[in-house]
Amino acid sequence: PRALVEDRNWLTRNESIGMSEDSADSKKLYCPIEPRPVTTHEAAVIEWLLDYAAVQDVTAFRTTPAAALKVVGHCGCGCCASLDFQPFSKEILPYRMLADAIAKYPDSQQSGLILWGTGESAIAWLEIHDMDPVADRFPDIADLRRWEDLAQP
Repeated sequence: PRALVEDRNWLTRNESIGMSEDSADSKKLYCPIEPRPVTTHEAAVIEWLLDYAAVQDVTAFRTTPAAALKVVGHCGCGCCASLDFQPFSKEILPYRMLADAIAKYPDSQQSGLILWGTGESAIAWLEIHDMDPVADRFPDIADLRRWEDLAQP
């Protein structure tokens, strides 16, 4: 698994997707929205990631139930279904990778999922990144796989 990216579990948002801080595209990574509660489905995916795909001890990140999170933004790339739970600013950097998994959809396309946190206990961002043409859909629980289980149907 990609897990801790060469034993570094603290990354900036741009580093996490291979983009420099100076890149013009870095400004498109966060689009604020009117805050809304997470859906039951979104909360279930977050809980699954914490339960089955954690890359470190995530006990402290469970102090706030996933169902209590608010979606405050999304990625501005236009090609993914990533969700932000904290407004993006340099003050909350760096991000800490909490969980890393894959979605294998019924049509055989795949997306990667990385759950990021900040500080010692705040869930900040659910990154859904493309592995096929686009990652424009939110996965169902049945689509989720741990990296080590990827070979299984």
